Amino acid sequence: MLKKILIIIITLLPAFSFAKGSITPLKPDDAFILSVKVTGSHSLRAEWKMPPGYFLYAKRMQLSADAPVIVKANMPVAKRIKGLDGEPEDAYIGKLSIPATLQAEGPLPDHIQLTVKYQGCAKDGYCYPPMKKTFALNMTAQSATYQE
Repeated sequence: MLKKILIIIITLLPAFSFAKGSITPLKPDDAFILSVKVTGSHSLRAEWKMPPGYFLYAKRMQLSADAPVIVKANMPVAKRIKGLDGEPEDAYIGKLSIPATLQAEGPLPDHIQLTVKYQGCAKDGYCYPPMKKTFALNMTAQSATYQE
C-alpha cells in the first residue's frame, strides 16, 4: 500500500516545482532525446540520449504497434538505482538502444504506426509525467517519421 502511495506521489511531482534547489528541469524532449530508425524489413531500433542526472524507468517503457503488428522489443539489462522514493528501481542512464522485431501473422504492412511510451526523472527530484510518442514507419523506404 505504501509503495502505491509513493508511486502516485512520484507521478504527481511534475505538478510541483523542483523539490531540491532552484534547478529548472529540462523540457522533456531535451531530457529524453528519442529517435526511431527502421533497420531492416522487419526490424527497428529506438534510441534515447539523456544528459547526466536523468534516467528512464525500465518498467515504464513500452513499444507497440497497431494490429496486426506485434513489436518484440529486446530490452537491454537496466541498472539498479535507488529510486526517488528510496526503493530500488531498474533504470536506463545516458544512452539507451532498444532493437525490436516486427511480426504479423500474414505479410507485414508497408506502413505501420509505432507508439513508444516511457517515463523518466531527474536525480534532483523531478519526475516527468508519462510520455507517449508516435512514429509513422515506412517499411519499404525504411524510414521513421515522428508524428505530433
